[in-house]
Amino acid sequence: PTLELSSLYDSSLWRFTNKHQIENSFVASSQQLVQTQRQKVDVINAKRKRWQEEEVGVKLQRLEGKWVEGVVKLERLGVAEEKMRVEVEKWRGVLREMAEKMVEEEQVKEEETN
Repeated sequence: PTLELSSLYDSSLWRFTNKHQIENSFVASSQQLVQTQRQKVDVINAKRKRWQEEEVGVKLQRLEGKWVEGVVKLERLGVAEEKMRVEVEKWRGVLREMAEKMVEEEQVKEEETN
């Protein structure tokens, strides 16, 4: 009986110990792989962040500067357009007056010749 109990329990103990050793070994190696992968991802994310802040940030600032320049130019063009519109109306008035004056002079000439 003692031998039977010993062989029965020693076998169970051996299996239990092996099972936990294998599980612990697997868990440890898996955790190490996960940790290594996380470190790689962290490095990639850090590089991406630095790239976004440095290169993309600089490009975005440059584009914003160009946008501001465009808005300023557009405003200047609007002011210039209004000045031109006023000037054109002024000259149209001058031409109208000249045309009316020429018509009056023609009428006076016709009346004088008649």
